[in-house]
Amino acid sequence: PPQPPLDTIHDGGLPRHVATGGTAVSRETRLDFRKELHELSVRWLAEAGEPVERKAMDFHAKAGGYATPTP
Repeated sequence: PPQPPLDTIHDGGLPRHVATGGTAVSRETRLDFRKELHELSVRWLAEAGEPVERKAMDFHAKAGGYATPTP
């Protein structure tokens, strides 16, 4: 899964993304579970959040929310 929107204080250089495909070679032995990615297809995500993420952030930012009884 990608990192959450608006989560980074310092930009590490790699924008938010989701791997959508590619080719990899894996080696699985008793002591080695190495995987090398030879090609990778990615979908870049907006740093401020995708539309559905922004909607969720707006919903949770509202005061009140759902009324529940206080014990």
